[in-house]
Amino acid sequence: MMAMARASVNRDPDLARPSASSVCVDILLDHQTMQAHASGATPDPRRFRNVVSRTQSGRRLHPDDAINTALVNHIRRVVYDSSGTIIELGCRSRLFRGSSSDAVMLLLTTCVRIGCDQPVAWCDADHSLGWKAHGATVPRNGQPLCTCHQNLKETGFQVHRDDCGHWHIIDPEGNEIT
Repeated sequence: MMAMARASVNRDPDLARPSASSVCVDILLDHQTMQAHASGATPDPRRFRNVVSRTQSGRRLHPDDAINTALVNHIRRVVYDSSGTIIELGCRSRLFRGSSSDAVMLLLTTCVRIGCDQPVAWCDADHSLGWKAHGATVPRNGQPLCTCHQNLKETGFQVHRDDCGHWHIIDPEGNEIT
C-alpha cells in the first residue's frame, strides 16, 4: 500500500491519465509452464523442480493464478527461457504501441492477407489470437492487417503464423485459404 501511495504522490499529472495506475507488478513465468497452463495441458511432473512462477520479489505463485491474474488485471507478465533470457515482456495495454507495434509492422511490407497489396503504412498491428480470447499483446501474436481484413477477421476469419513463420488464413468454416 505504501508503494502505491508513494507512486501516486510522485506521479507527474501531465504525463498520466487520471484513471491509469503507475504501479506495475511483474510476474515471472518460465516459457514451458506458461504454455502448458495457458493451453490447459497437464504440465510434465518431471519439470516441477524447474517451474518458475513468482513475483519479482520472489513470492511463489501457482501458474494458474499467475496466468489468470495477468489476464484479468493490469499485471505485466515476464516469460523467460531455460537459459534465463527474457523472451516476452507482456504489456499492460491491449493495443500494440511503440516498439512492439514496430516489431509487428516490420514483419511484412503489405497486409498479411494473401493477395492484399495495402502497404503496412495503411495497416494496423492486430492480434492473431484476439485480445478477447486472451491473446497477448506481443510481437509473436501480431500481424499487420488493413481495415478491410480486420473487419473480415471479426466475421470468423482467422490469421495465424506457425512455428516456421508461415502465415495461414482460415475461413469461418475452418478451411485454409491459399
